[in-house]
Amino acid sequence: MWAVPPIVLALAKQNLDKKYNLSSLKNIGYGAVLLRKDLMNECAKNTFDTIIGQAQAMIEPSSIVSVEDSRISVQHSGYD
Repeated sequence: MWAVPPIVLALAKQNLDKKYNLSSLKNIGYGAVLLRKDLMNECAKNTFDTIIGQAQAMIEPSSIVSVEDSRISVQHSGYD
């Protein structure tokens, strides 16, 4: 699922997993702003260890320039 950072923040802070069945989520990708590692980890914990990945883009050339590949890099690589 692709989401904007406020959705990732809501998944991390509002315990939506207790209200909704989020077990089908496998990956959550987001862009626009970098999130802290602790928020990414908290979101993953609240969504049954979903892989959280960030995409970086330059608006002028394209919509997405790079996306983390969780198979070959550290998961939840947000800043400290």
